[in-house]
Amino acid sequence: MLRKCVFFGELEKRLRQTVWPFLLKCHSFSSTFEDRTVLTDIKRQECEEFTRRRLYSPKEQIYFWKTVQCIVEKGVVRTDRSNPLFCGEDNPKTEIMKNIIKLCLLQYRYFLFTRYERSFNPGFMRNTK
Repeated sequence: MLRKCVFFGELEKRLRQTVWPFLLKCHSFSSTFEDRTVLTDIKRQECEEFTRRRLYSPKEQIYFWKTVQCIVEKGVVRTDRSNPLFCGEDNPKTEIMKNIIKLCLLQYRYFLFTRYERSFNPGFMRNTK
């Protein structure tokens, strides 16, 4: 119920950073401030390590930049520019959105490769169970 109220009724800008982790179930409502601080630091370090590591090999890196990066660039350009967040050329918010999308795609890719074994054909994944 609370999520629907926030989603449809909006939330004051100054409260968003505090409230959204609860709504996205990143933090428990019973957690203490110290618990949340520790968890946030851990997640930030994981995210930084993940983005630093990026991809497994130069070959995979080339594949990623040729395909995924191109798709993200095209998708962000098509974002509704009438929305005040994304209007105008060289808007820093569009760069932020690109980085968020790329990070999500990299995390999804990492998730797939930790569940499945890579074969010699990069387009084929075989279940290891």
